[in-house]
Amino acid sequence: MKTITDMLHSEFGKLHAKFRTVSIIHLKDLQGEIDGWKQNGLITEKFYEQNYGEFTFQPPPSLPNACSVIVIGVPQKIIPLEFFHNGKRYQTVIPPTYVYSKLRSTCKEILSQILEKKDIPLNVQYCL
Repeated sequence: MKTITDMLHSEFGKLHAKFRTVSIIHLKDLQGEIDGWKQNGLITEKFYEQNYGEFTFQPPPSLPNACSVIVIGVPQKIIPLEFFHNGKRYQTVIPPTYVYSKLRSTCKEILSQILEKKDIPLNVQYCL
């Protein structure tokens, strides 16, 4: 019989993703890190609000006894972009954060399907 870890490795492996579980006490560390990015200008206020604005850095009321968080990392390609304006050539890249909503949805589906089979309570609305 496959363990939850085996099933997650198998499914996330199809996306070339890696995952780890960490203690929920690290949510406060995450909050400090992300707030630091904003304060140091590494992310804009708008980006923060769009991506982290609804995230609460504590266990959700529906899971008051939660003890772990699953962190998923998926490599994504940078998309090069070239355009011309007033006869001058410009090159830039579109960061992966602008094209990842389908991937986020896929990760939520994987978590839901596997953890629900094992009757493990889950709250995926907080996926970043």
